[in-house]
Order: sequence, then C-alpha cells, then structure tokens
Amino acid sequence: MGELEDAGAEFAGDDVGVAAVRPVVRAASGRGARQSHRHGSRAAAEFVAGAFSARAPPGLRTAHVRTMLGTPGHVIAQAYAGMYTDPGAVGIRPYSEAYLRRRPQPALTVWTSAEAAVWERTTLHVTGSRVEHWPGVGHYLHEEQPGRTVRLIEAWAAAPGALGLGQPGQERTST
Repeated sequence: MGELEDAGAEFAGDDVGVAAVRPVVRAASGRGARQSHRHGSRAAAEFVAGAFSARAPPGLRTAHVRTMLGTPGHVIAQAYAGMYTDPGAVGIRPYSEAYLRRRPQPALTVWTSAEAAVWERTTLHVTGSRVEHWPGVGHYLHEEQPGRTVRLIEAWAAAPGALGLGQPGQERTST
C-alpha cells in the first residue's frame, strides 16, 4: 500500500487494486506520458486515472487503472515510444499531420478539446469526413457516453459518402 502523488493524482492501494482519490487530467504528451515511459505501469495507471470526466460511470476508471497496472512495464514503454519518441511517431504533431492528410477514406473523429477539433479539421480532405467536439467528456468518451457514441456513428455512417462507398447522391452498393 502506498501514496503516489508525483504524477498528479493521489492513489491508495496496491499493485492489483487501486482507487483514485484525486485525479488530474493532463495531455498525453505531458508529464504523465513521460512518467509512463520512465516508470512503467504504475505511472501509466496514474496517467489513465486522470483521463475521465466527473460524469464517468462508476467503476470505469478503476477498470482502466487495473488494466494499466496489469500491463508489463516494457509494453508501456514500447507503446509510449511508438506514439511519442520513435522517429516519425504519430503522437508528435508534424508527423501526425502528415499521416492524417494521407487518409484515403472518410474519417469520423471526436475530440474533448476544442483546439484539437479545430486542428483535426485542417487535416480532412475526403468527402464525408467529420470532426465532433464533445466538451466535458474524458478520453474514454465512447465508454462514458456509449449511447451518444452509437448515435453519432450510426448517423455518420448513414450520411452520403461517409463510408467511402460512392459520392454523395449515389446509391451505395455492397459486394
């Protein structure tokens, strides 16, 4: 049992069951991500605990924290490197912009940050693509608001051209 506060959240618990006491939300490329790289699953769990809104369903944060605690440290380090520190990592904006601009199919993305939503809109060039901004929701928005997520995906998929199966106004066919 112990208290960990260095990554912005207080925890009480052991390596199997942890209860977040005071989570703090932080950007993925910030201090929490650097701590995950250096300190493995424990730091990743602290980082993930701050990725939920106050409206998240009970148990959701705990489930994700336990998943991180059960992930070997070297796996956390490899994932972090692939996202942020390896050459060409897509978590770094210049590389992600280049990657996103090459998308050949329509995309549906949802951001909790208005700034990020505005930025992503600049990368879209395929008809049918759409960016949504959902303020007040955490990183796991599809789990915090599953009904809203399903309705969004269904509406987007039903829109002409959204699935890249033809141009707007053309009948969609499947093979």
